[in-house]
Amino acid sequence: MIKIWSELRVARVKEQVADVATLLWLVFWGNMVWRLFQFLASYTEAGRTIRTGGETMAQSGRDLGDSLAGLPFVGSQVRDIARNAFAGAGQPLSDFGTQLEQFIFVVAVVLALLLALVTLVPWLTRYLPWRWNRLRRVRAAHRAIRTAPRIADAQVERALAMRAFARLDYSTLLEYTPDPFGDWAGGRHDRLARAELASEGLRPGDCGRSGTPGAIWRGRPRICRREARLWESAPDEAIRPARAPRPPARTTVPRTQAA
Repeated sequence: MIKIWSELRVARVKEQVADVATLLWLVFWGNMVWRLFQFLASYTEAGRTIRTGGETMAQSGRDLGDSLAGLPFVGSQVRDIARNAFAGAGQPLSDFGTQLEQFIFVVAVVLALLLALVTLVPWLTRYLPWRWNRLRRVRAAHRAIRTAPRIADAQVERALAMRAFARLDYSTLLEYTPDPFGDWAGGRHDRLARAELASEGLRPGDCGRSGTPGAIWRGRPRICRREARLWESAPDEAIRPARAPRPPARTTVPRTQAA
């Protein structure tokens, strides 16, 4: 299964909100950029009209010259004069219209790209590295923790606890266990393993027979979610090993003085 979001609810909601916000931002400003381009590109019609007018004028000169070519003695001279006269007036108009059309199109493209750069690039330069880093971390953690290991569950859990104990700061460790040193020294690796999984965007695994998590590093089946939530919400005294009762204090009886 391809992982797109983190497994933890808070991290997953944060990523999904960022994805939806990015999509809406891209759609909104992409539409604005396209509308700006269409609005500016519509002025190319003026240059196209001038170019068409110049071409029409040159064509009219050719048609007039062809009609005057049948005159006796001077037909060819009049034809050339008419063609050159209309072409001399129409060709500059046609060239100007072509250049104006190209200039307006270039301006429309440049302004649309500038708007896209100003509105989209700052957002994407912050969103894409952050999103790619989270996606890469959760996929790599899923592969390294749940797919690749070929050792016993207890060894994986101990390795996760050691990594959390050595890597995470104290404030993060205290969110999962009130006594990080005691849990590590006493071999209680479950809560430290939870802290390591949470730091990589993964949630704890399946349940044991007693209602406590078994292989914490594995994926959690649906039937065990309720038991795992109860485990996570249980007070610290309920999941820490019970201490042996202290022996009653010895009472000393005062000696009675001899009569």
